[in-house]
Amino acid sequence: MATSGSSHGPSTDQPPPSLPNSGSAAGVCIMSNAWKDEQDPSLISFISAFLGSNSFRLNFVSISPDLIFNCGGVSIAFVFVTKWDDCCNVGSIFNRVKRLKAQFARLYVVATLSTKEQDDSFMRSYFHFSIRYEMEFGKPAFVLVTDPEMGFEKIVKISTSRGMCKQQKVASKVKVELYLAIGSIEAAAKTSKEDILANTDLSSDKADSLSRDSLKVQKVSILFSKLLEFVEMGSSVEQNILVTGGAGFIGTHTVVQLLKEGFKVSIIDNLDNSVIEAVDRVRELVGPDLSNKLEFNLGDLRNKGDIEKLFSKQRFDAVIHFAGLKAVGESVGNPRRYFDNNLVGTINLYEAMAKYHCKMMVFSSSATVYGQPEKIPCVEDFELKAMNPYGRTKLFLEEIARDIHAAEPEWRIVLLRYFNPVGAHESGRIGEDPKGIPNNLMPYIQQVAVGRLPELNVYGHDYPTEDGSAVRDYIHVMDLADGHIAALRKLFADPKIGCTAYNLGTGRGTSVLEMVAAFEKASGKKIPIKLCPRRAGDATAVYASTERAEKELGWKAKYGVDEMCRDQWNWANNNPWGYQKKL
Repeated sequence: MATSGSSHGPSTDQPPPSLPNSGSAAGVCIMSNAWKDEQDPSLISFISAFLGSNSFRLNFVSISPDLIFNCGGVSIAFVFVTKWDDCCNVGSIFNRVKRLKAQFARLYVVATLSTKEQDDSFMRSYFHFSIRYEMEFGKPAFVLVTDPEMGFEKIVKISTSRGMCKQQKVASKVKVELYLAIGSIEAAAKTSKEDILANTDLSSDKADSLSRDSLKVQKVSILFSKLLEFVEMGSSVEQNILVTGGAGFIGTHTVVQLLKEGFKVSIIDNLDNSVIEAVDRVRELVGPDLSNKLEFNLGDLRNKGDIEKLFSKQRFDAVIHFAGLKAVGESVGNPRRYFDNNLVGTINLYEAMAKYHCKMMVFSSSATVYGQPEKIPCVEDFELKAMNPYGRTKLFLEEIARDIHAAEPEWRIVLLRYFNPVGAHESGRIGEDPKGIPNNLMPYIQQVAVGRLPELNVYGHDYPTEDGSAVRDYIHVMDLADGHIAALRKLFADPKIGCTAYNLGTGRGTSVLEMVAAFEKASGKKIPIKLCPRRAGDATAVYASTERAEKELGWKAKYGVDEMCRDQWNWANNNPWGYQKKL
């Protein structure tokens, strides 16, 4: 933590960056009614005299009753409030910010409470302010609460309206600027009358005046020091992520990774094809500390009241949207159920996100949008032509996402087209446990292996492939979970992401019969099979080109088929009846 007596500067192993002078409000703006009785030309002249040759320059602009520092480089606004109750209210603070007529990347409100008892009421009023600010400007706002007795000397709480993006490059640049600013101001504050007389043409009386003003400069130095501490702390402020369908197979594994990566997580799930035991095991895996950052909400996206209740009580930085039905065969027999669950639920979700100004989404799409591709591997710009109702719901929702972004460019949406998720967490504590007869290959194989089903039905044995069975790109669920983290970070880091699709797969095709053989090897079990006719809507071979994900997300699958089958069997062997006890 920086204090008024310390010295600061950039790292000595490299020269400080050349920072541009700022001539407009597009910079770090500090508004403070703490100085409203001390705004005189001598203070401004005094500081300016000792910053003239520095690579970092402060330009002072007076907007009564505030003193504003415009610092070049990063678009961040700081608003200082000495006494929230006495000096201003939500409306006046908002109007002061609005008068600047500038769009800041972030807004910080740094406030000293009048009394310790005022804490809760302040946070409620700030929450209303932050909502109003975001609705007006579409930018996040943050608050630093300081102790009522010690003021800026002691930070007692940090709260955010939406969290803070972990953009280390931005945070580092802000810190360099603040280091430079503090060093310059402190050098000025320590300047004696003799130094002033020796280095200027000022008279003795003027030197006396300026040296007295150095006390005011020391106040500026303390405030900058606290700002530096705030930026350093703020760079790790938790982001709050809503995970729809988070109790499901992919959802639980992704939630584990989110919590381990420092995110707060709220799950909403109707438990249609999942159980609360899965969430309990996630808590077990991450431990009590991280478990405190996980919230479960029983709710259905088709019920607008459930979504409204969730969004009205907390702010979300982004949504990872898994919730939906996903069985190809079932969708062919009951398409209306899929339209109701997948389409209506997602449209309701978009409405709530827009209302509460959360416009970042990672959407769980599918390789089924490619249909039967004319060539493989599938590249993201291929023609999209889903072959079954399930795939068409994913395709429709991709089109909806593109339309929303086209109409409202501030939305950032990543469409993750993943192929065939398999495997389980290495602990064997969480895995895939579908209700009823499994619709996907690997949970069907595992139920045969543990004796719950007599044999595996292989649908299609006359495809034009090497062994006659369909070829798919199987991906380990933990690789998939990490892909969602990479996509989330891309959303936060890249304001120009728009609405972009990425394939998540291994880039390699494996036939159904090859997967059966790999599972037999991992488990030591013989899997009886029954060759059946092809299912309607199934493609011959589909696997991914992952070049875009590797290049733009920095993500690549780590696990192969052997590891997938190893972890799948570990889950099945330890949980032969899934999350339920045998009846």
